[in-house]
Amino acid sequence: MALRLSGGSPPGPIAPLAPLARLLAVAQVVRPINLLAIGLSAWVGARLGQREIGASDILIPILIGAFGYARNDAVDLAADRFNRPRRPVPSGVIGTRTAAILSWGGLGAASCLLVAYPHGPLAWGIALLAAGALYAYSPWLKERGAPGPISIASLTSLAVLWGAAGGATPERAALPALLAGAAQFAREGVKQLEDEAGDRNAGSKTWAVRRGAQVVTRATKLALVAALLLLPLPASSGGLNAHYLLLALPTSGPLLLWALFALGSGTKYGAISAAIKGSLFFGLAAMAWGA
Repeated sequence: MALRLSGGSPPGPIAPLAPLARLLAVAQVVRPINLLAIGLSAWVGARLGQREIGASDILIPILIGAFGYARNDAVDLAADRFNRPRRPVPSGVIGTRTAAILSWGGLGAASCLLVAYPHGPLAWGIALLAAGALYAYSPWLKERGAPGPISIASLTSLAVLWGAAGGATPERAALPALLAGAAQFAREGVKQLEDEAGDRNAGSKTWAVRRGAQVVTRATKLALVAALLLLPLPASSGGLNAHYLLLALPTSGPLLLWALFALGSGTKYGAISAAIKGSLFFGLAAMAWGA
């Protein structure tokens, strides 16, 4: 399912938005809480890698993430009309063209910062890989099964590695990046399950539509188990101190465990997704404290 980036709002007159309301609609398109997680991931990566970073090093992964989120809204209108009709684009508050402008504006700003401030080949490679994966996600990877969730999960992992790139101890970021990626993959699996009916109605061939809820549920549970097993390892093998375990075990651990047992029990997918997101934020905070 590929939609043109032109067009946008459904037919019918829409009252002009006040500037503040329009700004809030734009913010919804770029997912500010998710962008906060990406920026926090980059900062944590820098702490782990013992690297001094500036504002541009935080902004670049955030802007690349904004590119991906806005691009998804620009090209995924048909499915969003079923799954998230109150979001700005499917509700007609802003059009797909506006979302596309936001998307490419974010990538353009990230590119300018990459050029303006010196970055090594590894940092360039990570940035290009993240931008390429997000460009391919909608509509291609999203309709190719597991590579769809993997591409989104990789964004959080790459943000951690981006922060550590060029530091004195970049290897310390490897396990935390893997842990963050496993948790994010599980959350993407839950979102696939949540959107299955709407995606099917819209003709979108996502992983859950292609393989069925049982396969995606099993893979999501495996990712949650992997995240739980990985959770203590940054302290034992990743060089983090006891502060990491002191915060991560009583916060991220129970949230991931609850999500594992709640999945498939009739609990609303939105609640499970929120629990996994909370575990990710607690985990990142613990890494920053224990670095």
